[in-house]
Amino acid sequence: MKMKRYSVPGWRGAGTFPGEVVTLIGSTMYNAFTTYNFTVVGILN
Repeated sequence: MKMKRYSVPGWRGAGTFPGEVVTLIGSTMYNAFTTYNFTVVGILN
């Protein structure tokens, strides 16, 4: 939760994929990316 909360503003500020998102994907790969993407879309919406 802490990581996602910190990554959301960073993702918005970068406009693309910062190191945080890349690390998250590299850690748990597609599964983590799907969960993260869903959370980001929900917050942005």
